[in-house]
Amino acid sequence: MVISVIAAEYKIERVLIDQGSSANILYWTTAKKLGIQNLTKCQGALYGFAGERVPIKGIVELETTFGDRSGVRTIPVLYTMVDTEASYNIIIGRPTLNRLEAVISTHHLCMKFLTGRTVATVWVDAGIARRCYEDSLKVESTSKKLGVNILDFDLYP
Repeated sequence: MVISVIAAEYKIERVLIDQGSSANILYWTTAKKLGIQNLTKCQGALYGFAGERVPIKGIVELETTFGDRSGVRTIPVLYTMVDTEASYNIIIGRPTLNRLEAVISTHHLCMKFLTGRTVATVWVDAGIARRCYEDSLKVESTSKKLGVNILDFDLYP
């Protein structure tokens, strides 16, 4: 699911809602554009689904606003910052989704959460989601240039 949010007083598109992620990710290229200065250093690395290791540059907490004209909610979100190629600007993971008490419907392409006494609905932007998917295929193909090693075995000396 790809949506837009407001963080650091900027509207940020290409935000992936990832129910499988245990962290909220802010990519370094996005952080530079936002002019983030208050980065807390953090040692360690994140490990992806396939076991790839990405070093953590630091962590930062940003007030992040979810929603639109149907209702908004602003909460502090702790982002883990990494410097790697991605087709998204931010990944929102389970910690924030739980704090929002959000309900995700992939079938209906929306996310719902309480804003006081009303329920806000955030809809997927299908056009941006499609472009993110296409861009992710490009990022993957450029970052994984596998070499071929040919070994010459003489099995019958």
